Order: sequence, then C-alpha cells, then structure tokens
Amino acid sequence: MERMKAHPQQKDYLRGLKPRRKAAGLTQADLAREIGTTKESIRAWESGLYWPSAQYLPGMAQALACRIEELYQPPKAPEREGSHEQT
Repeated sequence: MERMKAHPQQKDYLRGLKPRRKAAGLTQADLAREIGTTKESIRAWESGLYWPSAQYLPGMAQALACRIEELYQPPKAPEREGSHEQT
C-alpha cells in the first residue's frame, strides 16, 4: 500500500505548533495527554500529514498559552538589541 503524501500546502498548516510545543517544554505525548489525543496524532499534525479536528484547537492553544491563530504561524524571532535599520 502506498503511503499518502501531504498536500503541498498542508505542510504549513500548523507551522506554529511544534515550535510552541517545544518552547513550552512539552513532548508530543504531554500535549496529546493534555488535549485528549495520541502522540501519533500530534506527530502527524506537526509533519503536515493530517489536519486536526477543530475540537482540538482550543485545547492546543490553551496548553501552549497562545491564541488559535498563532498555531498557524511560526513564532517570530525576538529582535536583537541594536539590530534596527537606520535610514
């Protein structure tokens, strides 16, 4: 049986999930336990293989201390002091 490939745009679906989970110090299993799913589901969502059901989004956002919208965007890198462009 051939393995299903992710939709080309699906890869970026929840591009903020993994970095926020890691920043929160949670493993995939920790987050899965907190929102009532499996670590395999978290892995699949992070890799873009599947999209989570909408029912999991509020729990993910709460567990990661962010808004649901932020799960769709990678965290912004903090600005370095003195790195402002001068015109």
